[in-house]
Amino acid sequence: MNTSTPGAPYEDLISAGIQAREERDACSWALGDCALAAVTYYGVKLTDYARAVNEDRSRLAGLKDNAAFYKPEERADYPPNLAWWQFAEARRRSGWSPYQGDPTEAQKSFASNLLFHIAEECGGADGGRIVAELADLLDKVHGRLVYLAEKADGMPGRATTRTSILRAAEYVRLAAEREREL
Repeated sequence: MNTSTPGAPYEDLISAGIQAREERDACSWALGDCALAAVTYYGVKLTDYARAVNEDRSRLAGLKDNAAFYKPEERADYPPNLAWWQFAEARRRSGWSPYQGDPTEAQKSFASNLLFHIAEECGGADGGRIVAELADLLDKVHGRLVYLAEKADGMPGRATTRTSILRAAEYVRLAAEREREL
């Protein structure tokens, strides 16, 4: 079916979109696995491999990082309705960096729990509700930190404490804004 034809039933567009996204996800995993193998087993620089396959280096780095974090044999353990980008988001939120080597058990557990939560709460289609809940929670934490800073303001010798609390509140506020932008 040509989904670009005006008048295509909306349900057909949804089905075609899901199929296209699933195919793109499969290609993302495959390209990430290839990049990981090129860098790990052949010692090729990622920049050189990106040039060889005509892919943007920064995009390829993200694909490779997901492949490194989620080994192929582990991916089947997750609900099938999760998209590649949701794996990437869970990896990013776990705090793992490819420069640290293998992910810690805590990082893997955090990402896994988040993925199962996304699959359960959102049906895997949209992590937007979870992001909104996180941003709301961060707003509450920000409000509480500002309140504590005001309390510390009236206490003798607590200027440094107040400054530290306000700095933490600002970081939390920025995190909430960032979550809403994602």
